[in-house]
Amino acid sequence: MPFYGWRCIELLNDFYTVSGFAAFFEENLDYYEAHTERFIGDINGDINHEWFRRQGLNPDNMRVIVSPGCSFHGYSAWLFGDAAEDTVVYAALPGAANYVAVRGFTGRFA
Repeated sequence: MPFYGWRCIELLNDFYTVSGFAAFFEENLDYYEAHTERFIGDINGDINHEWFRRQGLNPDNMRVIVSPGCSFHGYSAWLFGDAAEDTVVYAALPGAANYVAVRGFTGRFA
């Protein structure tokens, strides 16, 4: 990983420690659990898992991060494995009051 990548990880780890984020997360766990359940109920069934299979990826290796700090359009990252089916795909999406409305705005997933 280039130097700037390691530096980013160091800064993120510093933020996590200095800000006491673990305690913040625990104090707000209900919020994150509610968004996770809402995302699963409103969106997860609309993800086209077969698209990932056609690309040689294992849909069971998909991870979604619901984050209130994420930009509206979200982003993704790939952690490549030795074989395509070992590759893990991460998608970061903003938290939303209405995930069905977000789906309507952005279209179908994959």
